[in-house]
Amino acid sequence: FVAALDEAEADAVCGPVEALVPESTPAWIRRGRFHCRAATEGRPLGFRGFHTGNLLIRGAWFYERGLRFDPAYGRSGGCDMELFWQLRGAGAKCLPAPAARLWEHVEPERVCLRWLDEQTPAPSMTPTTKVGSWRDATIDYPEDTYGVLCGWDFGNFVSAIGRRIPVWSQWPTPRTAAWFVSESEEESLALLCPDCDARERVRYVIVDAQSAGPFFIAKAALVGHDASRYTTMAKHAAQQGRRLEHWTFGKRWAQSMAYRLYHDDGRDLGHYRLVYECPQESYSSYLAGPGTVTRITLPIVNAAHRRESVRRIAQGGYRFEPQGYEYDGRIDSSVRVYECVAGARIEGTAPAGARIDARLTLRARSTDRTFEYLRSGVVGRQGRFSLVVSHATGDAGPGCDVEAVGDYRIVIREADRDERKLGSVTVSIDQVREGAVIDSGN
Repeated sequence: FVAALDEAEADAVCGPVEALVPESTPAWIRRGRFHCRAATEGRPLGFRGFHTGNLLIRGAWFYERGLRFDPAYGRSGGCDMELFWQLRGAGAKCLPAPAARLWEHVEPERVCLRWLDEQTPAPSMTPTTKVGSWRDATIDYPEDTYGVLCGWDFGNFVSAIGRRIPVWSQWPTPRTAAWFVSESEEESLALLCPDCDARERVRYVIVDAQSAGPFFIAKAALVGHDASRYTTMAKHAAQQGRRLEHWTFGKRWAQSMAYRLYHDDGRDLGHYRLVYECPQESYSSYLAGPGTVTRITLPIVNAAHRRESVRRIAQGGYRFEPQGYEYDGRIDSSVRVYECVAGARIEGTAPAGARIDARLTLRARSTDRTFEYLRSGVVGRQGRFSLVVSHATGDAGPGCDVEAVGDYRIVIREADRDERKLGSVTVSIDQVREGAVIDSGN
């Protein structure tokens, strides 16, 4: 790298970056080389060739000429491109260095976010749209603009790889953390973007293995929740002559939006529609010691790793590690993307006081996983029921990776009687997005 800088008498040189993607990465992403960066010999660096992933700049530009990243870009990204234009504008000689090759391990989360760019509606305003200072509160957003809510540490990935505008990125904030730890759907909808005005909206939310696992307690702390709120000693156990405390994150964690959307597929939620789950997987489990517990999450990087994870889950029990003992392992998609929808309202009649379910079988094409979506309620005193559902039957719309298998099954459960099917209901994607009311025919 230094030799390339000196031999060319350049002010800055940029080398290629080769991406080492997880073994299970889809072939179309491997072929597209989306995470690689080239450096072509003999051609001065242009806007598309410059990147800060493998870059060397002479220190004099910083120490003597005052070159700096522009903090006005704040959480929007783009400050590296601005730095390049500062160099070019000042007459700096910027060249490629093809021999200074760097290999980068690409996290599963980054691979997954390419789907966001490829399959979600392309807004006219993206993270690279020049709108002035990010502090300008008078930005005129086009009608098709929308934001993506995710963990703050995920925001740069959404911006750079997904090419969509994150609600927040760069540093921790209680604003998005409050959404992850909220314990009711109504509360979560109010927290999607509490500072948004009529020109702004959140269309997608992203939940990932880290946010629902090891980072969850940190998010709870950001909104003032004590860790003890999420730690429960469920039982005592014994293994290899040792008495163990079986700690979990408890019911409050299981009620959180982070858990319900990541681990429970949005079950019994009416305004979040699962549209994509990443084929890259993560293994997560508890790691406990005397009076303490945390979640650990590791991306599954190859077939051998997955086989070992499956074996560990089947084995059950406790595995002793230097840091404590590990248990309750599970394998899930590393990232799940949900669309925020109005939800279609299914209404009908049934015996008062009975439990009523709307059940729909779903299949995620990317993972070939089949699961059941459920909305449940109680029939009112007047013998009427109303259930808001977030998934369509039939055509799920362009780009959606999750499809329905059949129609909604309306099932009634009465005391001292076996459950029985009342009928079937079809729901279109337009009805889901517009909040239509549908008569079940019962």
